[in-house]
Amino acid sequence: MQRMLAFFAALYLVSCGSSIKTTGSADGSLDDGTDGLDITLVDTAAEPDSPPDIHTDLPPDETDPGTDVPPGACAPAGAIPCGSSLDGSNDGPGSTDAILTNGCYGAEWTGPEIAWSLTFPDDLRAEIDLTGLSADLDLFLFAETAGACDPGVCLDASLSGEGYDERMVYMGAAGETVYIMIDGYDAAVSGFHLVVDCVVPEDCDDGIDNDGDGPADCDDPECRWVLPCYEDDCDDGIDNDGDGPADCSDFDCMAMPECPEVCAPTFTAECGGHYHGDTRLPGTADEIDRYSCATWEESGPEDVLSFTAPSDGSVTARISGHTVDLDIFILEDTGAGCVSTGCIAFHNNTAVFDAVAGRTYYIIIDGYLGVSGDYNLEVVCGGP
Repeated sequence: MQRMLAFFAALYLVSCGSSIKTTGSADGSLDDGTDGLDITLVDTAAEPDSPPDIHTDLPPDETDPGTDVPPGACAPAGAIPCGSSLDGSNDGPGSTDAILTNGCYGAEWTGPEIAWSLTFPDDLRAEIDLTGLSADLDLFLFAETAGACDPGVCLDASLSGEGYDERMVYMGAAGETVYIMIDGYDAAVSGFHLVVDCVVPEDCDDGIDNDGDGPADCDDPECRWVLPCYEDDCDDGIDNDGDGPADCSDFDCMAMPECPEVCAPTFTAECGGHYHGDTRLPGTADEIDRYSCATWEESGPEDVLSFTAPSDGSVTARISGHTVDLDIFILEDTGAGCVSTGCIAFHNNTAVFDAVAGRTYYIIIDGYLGVSGDYNLEVVCGGP
């Protein structure tokens, strides 16, 4: 049964230059009807700890190209082969400043960009790392169309935000050419170190350590979600992957349609809301360990907020200020309530989803591998 959540130490609902702050004190201020929580109006401008305005970092969305930039606009400064590295700057020789949007996401990258081509000599997994950043550069991978870089066809992206390294992993086919582009968000310019490593992918059922990293087959993390290394039937009474638990008792089946985990919201979020929460507080819920949209373990306690969309349109929920690995998930209520199988969006910082007027969604802040901590949450309606 869901435990009662001793929820927010401070709650901010921004409205017309003021905000409503839940203080938990019994001072005779306006009561919102939540047991143990009172709310008082405070001046938003006087709040010294308002969450920073971070940009919307999203996984690629291949269903919405979001760009009319023609193929060839991201002409490469050169070629970078597997197993090589280079130092540069996104405003260095070979850079351009012509691409504002791309097929990975429709936000605007107003800084200069620079690209390199990568051609795979064999079927290989490319591990692409961007480090040494002093400003907010993001990393993109585009396909080739008619022999040219096509920024409208996104293969992968890494958008971790200012101060963080970027990383992409892509499985390339022999002879395939792709384009690695580094672009500056909000006119950012920075030096960087780019590394491209290519390795033979692991065959998960041949008894050989194909990629040379030590573990072989199902012991290799690369094989985590490749048969026969996971429970592929969650309702047959058999331990399909031979790891002990069967069906819904196996972590692999959590958040599958046969094995939903149920959550219960403890507060309501609104458009324009700024919130502060802490999943370390006594009584914080810990009901969900895995979501249908992600493959990893989220075994930390979680805060759950319900959000009912006032109109159709894009909604952005983003967390900041956290010092541990918290993630944000969006669940849609399609009649079953708050269940882990209803996940429609997730990210380590920002989740964006298309809301339908009158429909209820659940914004969940959860901890990777059992971690917990405090955070700021902002909900923005109408786009990032």
